[in-house]
Amino acid sequence: MNKKLSIFGLSEIKNEKIINVEPLKGGVSCEIYKVDTTTNSYCIKKALKKLRVEKDWYADPIRSYYEYLWLKKTKKIIPNSIPKVISYNRMKNYLIIEYLNMSKYSNLKEDLLKGKVDLNNLNKLAKKLLYIHKNLKSNYNKKIFQPHNFNFIKLRINPYLLELNKTYPELKKYINATVNLLRNNQHTVIHADFTPKNILVSKNKQIILDAETANYGDPSFDIVSLINHLIIKLLFVNKNKKSFALALKKIFNTYHSSVTWEEKQDIIERSKTLLPLMILARVDGKSPVEYIKNNKEKNKLRRIALDLIKIQNYDFDTFVNNL
Repeated sequence: MNKKLSIFGLSEIKNEKIINVEPLKGGVSCEIYKVDTTTNSYCIKKALKKLRVEKDWYADPIRSYYEYLWLKKTKKIIPNSIPKVISYNRMKNYLIIEYLNMSKYSNLKEDLLKGKVDLNNLNKLAKKLLYIHKNLKSNYNKKIFQPHNFNFIKLRINPYLLELNKTYPELKKYINATVNLLRNNQHTVIHADFTPKNILVSKNKQIILDAETANYGDPSFDIVSLINHLIIKLLFVNKNKKSFALALKKIFNTYHSSVTWEEKQDIIERSKTLLPLMILARVDGKSPVEYIKNNKEKNKLRRIALDLIKIQNYDFDTFVNNL
């Protein structure tokens, strides 16, 4: 048996003997393994206390539990887009889900980096995000997920937004006001890492993964997270720019035009306020995108973000058309 698996104390899953364990490439926040049994394959995840990034970054591993809760709840809402949960071990804090055969899927991030833009898939993804947000809005879910908001602060507010105060002290007022907007608009359960790396796609299917930071928060954070990564890729992939731009406008309008839990214009304005800071965060925050390496590219993103902050009340479609 694999030495690492013995940490979890496992020799079988669902009465199926484990015969092979393979570490998988994960993100910065968890250990992840493919585990083969005599009859099936599974994925085991265990959240890390210290994240694998250059700067010191810590977060409570209890986020594995909230990912488990998010997966269980969203599986009932969009069953074909969420992996099946096998079990969660509260004592040892690991999660077992079905293993998804990557011969059937591609990773959305990798597709986009190759310039592959599937407008149909991306639009469906925006609709599913909206559907999740609508269906998870409740006082019951608020009681369950709001206690996890502290990890959202550790994993998103502090390293993405407040970290920018060190590099941009002149933006302190704008940054703090944006953080307050997020704190004051906790409308539903959010994924909080709704980015292309956490989405698998096939021709007509989208699978959403890695909800470790799920909390009761501002839904604008999720849609902006997706849009932000598409903007960055539009700027630096140098393929299919028109398709990227069309997808961005479609996603933005598909999502925001169907919001029902608040005034549409309110969430539109919050999304537009948050976006430039999220762009800056992927350059100067604690988790910069790994494929933007030289200063010329970084400065281009900085300039775009800072210009948006100056304009403030900008039209999103016009902004995208001018990229």
